[in-house]
Amino acid sequence: MKLMSVTWQSVKWIFQVNRAFFTVRPWTTLALILSIAIERFASILAAFLPLKVILLAGSDGVPRYFRFFLEPDDKGPWIIGLSAGAIGFFILTLVMERCTKQLAEAGSAEVLQGANEIAVASRAREETQGYFSRFGGVIADGVMAVAMLLLLGIINPLLFSVIVALFLVQYGLAAIVVSTGDSVHPQGLYRVLVRDLSSFLTVCSSLNFLAAFFVLLVPFLIGQDGNLLFAILSILLLRQLFSAVSGSVNTISALWKKKPQINPMIFRDHTIKSQERTVNKAVRVLFEKSARETNAAQELRSQGIEMDDMESEWQDSSLGKIFLFHLTGKIEGEKSRLQQMVFPLGQLHLVEHEEFLFKYISRMELKAPALLASYSRGPFRCNIYQYGNSISSREWKSAGPQLLEHCWSAEPPQELVRAFHTSRATLANRLTLDVLARITVALDHQKEKDTYNKFIDLWPDVCERVSRIPLFIYNPKLNMENVVRDQGEYYIMTWGEWTLEPIGANTPKWMPIQSLEEVLDRVRNMRNFNADQLCLQDVLLAKKFRELEFYIQRENYKSAIHIMGSIVRDFSRIKTVEAL
Repeated sequence: MKLMSVTWQSVKWIFQVNRAFFTVRPWTTLALILSIAIERFASILAAFLPLKVILLAGSDGVPRYFRFFLEPDDKGPWIIGLSAGAIGFFILTLVMERCTKQLAEAGSAEVLQGANEIAVASRAREETQGYFSRFGGVIADGVMAVAMLLLLGIINPLLFSVIVALFLVQYGLAAIVVSTGDSVHPQGLYRVLVRDLSSFLTVCSSLNFLAAFFVLLVPFLIGQDGNLLFAILSILLLRQLFSAVSGSVNTISALWKKKPQINPMIFRDHTIKSQERTVNKAVRVLFEKSARETNAAQELRSQGIEMDDMESEWQDSSLGKIFLFHLTGKIEGEKSRLQQMVFPLGQLHLVEHEEFLFKYISRMELKAPALLASYSRGPFRCNIYQYGNSISSREWKSAGPQLLEHCWSAEPPQELVRAFHTSRATLANRLTLDVLARITVALDHQKEKDTYNKFIDLWPDVCERVSRIPLFIYNPKLNMENVVRDQGEYYIMTWGEWTLEPIGANTPKWMPIQSLEEVLDRVRNMRNFNADQLCLQDVLLAKKFRELEFYIQRENYKSAIHIMGSIVRDFSRIKTVEAL
């Protein structure tokens, strides 16, 4: 079975890595494993001994399950001794936790550098420390699990048999599920095993504990001679056993997934290799050319669109982790061009944001292309849009201002504005005093301090003025790569990252002032604004206010100080003109 093979390979690899650690720094590695094991053992006794003291102190005389080693006259000294032992093991647990951390910090870089000097030099100390302690922890958990199983076998052979049988059944079930599961499109229990293993282990541990508890309870219910002391000890051992097994399995699984990155740090004959992402593998399988053409044609047909002679071609994406395919064919006898966008799980929020936007405003009002089909394929969401021809840089010089004007002219519906304000802040509310205070570290000269102080003095008035500037639906993807031309019209293909900003914010640098004034005149006419409601100075103020936020976010504080000075000068002139 697939799971059995992977289990054997991963356990073998864990031992190989630890053997490499022992070869380089044997005493450091051994001390780490022992400290983890002792901490686990001490924690069991720190929990068990107080219960034993309470049972002994709260009973008249000596309970029968203590009589095989404790005489009535020795009860007092035993209570004192066990109490001291409980405190001692609790302290030992804390000391071992501290020792484990110190050993990991002191030995990890030394161990890994002894294994591979160059690899360690290129990684953070925290990463090496984490790997060293986790590999040692797997060995310690394994040793503790075996020891506790053996101890349970001595104390209660029936309980031991039940636990081993449950482990085998659960492992067998997992092996069957893994061998029959679809790795490209995981469903049901297989999806849980590959994507949320810790939840599966938690459920198994809970079921195992309930079964073990029933086994321990039965002798007391049917009147057999059950040993209460051994029952309590068994419960504590079971808790630690299930914790050790779940912890080691989770850790091995997590480390195994990072094997290509870990091996070069440990073994000199391994080099770092680029690994294909799982999502890319799934795209290769699910969106093979003939399969994606068939699926796209079927989905379009379900929407009443018949595309003949369809051909799908890969399209290099400028949209980050979104995959693109170009569809060509004939619809009602005319050549048509469509675009298929494939959104992996991590990008589904963009689809949701776009759907939310177009619940309140039509796609045509924002020059968004028509959405022809939307469907799921495996873990991906696929949208098919009307498409056209990409535009040249020369054409962009005229298309860019037109689209910007169109976006400024489209008034956001009040329902959309209210919904946006419930979860997001507009520009005037984002640039708070706390955000501005980040700049103070870069105030190296008196002139810069004066500029900063003047801006802070004007900040309430500037924010108030920016907050009065009318809003528009801003699309950060308004660029040449994301715009197409179809039948004489320009369209902005994606809208998943939209926000509401004051008109003027994010005004592109390629927009000259003269063109800006002309665009602004037409926007005022379209949205019925007068010059007092929206003037050129407001647009430029919003532009610089957004630039200030941009530079602060990127920690370009000198540039931010320069923008502050420009805003102070411009705003002072505005106030002077208004006073006249």
